[in-house]
Parts: sequence; C-alpha cells; structure tokens
Amino acid sequence: MFVLYQIILLYLHPFSMQLCLDYLKLAAKIRLIFNITKLYSNFFKIIFMKQMTFADLYYEARRKPHPSVAFIAEIAEVTHRTQIAVRKWISGENTPDYNVQQIIARHLNMPREQLFPKNEANNG
Repeated sequence: MFVLYQIILLYLHPFSMQLCLDYLKLAAKIRLIFNITKLYSNFFKIIFMKQMTFADLYYEARRKPHPSVAFIAEIAEVTHRTQIAVRKWISGENTPDYNVQQIIARHLNMPREQLFPKNEANNG
C-alpha cells in the first residue's frame, strides 16, 4: 500500500521523486544510527560488565529466561504455534502434525523419527 502511495505521488507532484529520495535517505540514516547505537550499547555493556558486583551479576542472570522457557518460545516461533501448544506436545497431551514435526526436525537438525517416536502400544 505504501509503495502504491509513493507511485501515485510521483505522478501527482513534480517534486515527489525528490521527496521519495529524501525519505529513503532519511530511513537509511535512521537504520544506520540504530545499528551504531546498538553496537555502542553492546560495547559499553562489555566495558561496564567488568565493574559489576557479584550481586549485580546474579540479578543480571535472573533477568534472562530459563533455557526451557527459551526453548519453548523458539519452537513456538519456528512452527508459528502458541507456547501452550508446544508445552502440550512436550507433555504428550497432543502431538504436532506431520508437517510441523518436519519443521521442528529440520530446525533442530535431528531425524523426525527420533524426535517423535511412534508409541508401540498404538501400533499393536
């Protein structure tokens, strides 16, 4: 929609091409400033990390998500499902469909059959 608006602007206003170019330059500068700010932020975190106390390190570690929570969030994002659905898959309450199993297997670089073994009681 935005691109269509820019194209219409080009036909309606003689200076609109310059406006579009100015807009694109401004957007590029903002992205560059954001990236530089992020880089400096990480740099200063490294510098100031040396000055943190033992208690500061502990509280910093507490703010990070637990690895199991991070794993569930990652699988939910990869499969485009909710974290509740992923928790049900882990508990065995539900089973992801074949396509979702393939996506998870590819993401974890493991065979689908190993991740989701068939229950032998159901085969019987």
